[in-house]
Amino acid sequence: MRLPLALFFLLTFTTSAYAECAWVLWVAQNPPPGPNIPPSAWRPLEGHENKKTREQAMNRLGGPAKGDSYMMCLPDTIDPRGPKGK
Repeated sequence: MRLPLALFFLLTFTTSAYAECAWVLWVAQNPPPGPNIPPSAWRPLEGHENKKTREQAMNRLGGPAKGDSYMMCLPDTIDPRGPKGK
């Protein structure tokens, strides 16, 4: 009885520890004119442990659009530049 209970708690705490992913703050400076920013214009600026620290960074830097720079935050599993080719 103890082993299944121990496994249950181990799996519960392990999965909850990884529930929140890291975030990357991306910036596009001086993108070409037009309605859409091309994927090649985005560069990683900062990494953040969680959504709260990323929101604080966006506020500190002036929001998603400031002058000729545009910013966005995405989970670390998403790259706005698209898939890497060979």
